[in-house]
Amino acid sequence: MIEHSTGVRRLRSSFMGPAFGLALTFLAVTVAWTFFRAPTFSTAFNLIESMSGLHGIVIPSGLAFALRPLGGTLAAVGISFGHGSGTLLVKTYLWVFALLSVAFLAPSSQEILGRSQPVLSQPRAKSLLLWARSPQWAMAVGALVFLGIISINHVSEFLYWQF
Repeated sequence: MIEHSTGVRRLRSSFMGPAFGLALTFLAVTVAWTFFRAPTFSTAFNLIESMSGLHGIVIPSGLAFALRPLGGTLAAVGISFGHGSGTLLVKTYLWVFALLSVAFLAPSSQEILGRSQPVLSQPRAKSLLLWARSPQWAMAVGALVFLGIISINHVSEFLYWQF
């Protein structure tokens, strides 16, 4: 077993330790998926540069009225106004916030399946979402599968065929 210094143990037990680990894992997975999905390395690097704002940031022109006093400062740091509505931007960020909330606050599959003991260590599970064979879970899973199937509206190449 690896011995950890007092500083590492203190960091792990603080609020910042798990928050840092979560942010680092999220960043690593996002970057890795970019390389996994992009057709070439140069495309992947270009996407990562764009995601980090190295190609500039464009704000919808619908928000220009609210940010007019900061126009010079925004231009100096590479932020410009482009075509688009502020409503679409707000809707997009509401979706991002909602989905990130699900990703970070919902229980993991290990927590949901806690009673079944599919893992070596028993996670602390939220009792409301513990999985058990029941008509309610069957209906919930069936509804999700149904929604997933009816939302398919175009042909998509199987991801692993690109390798």
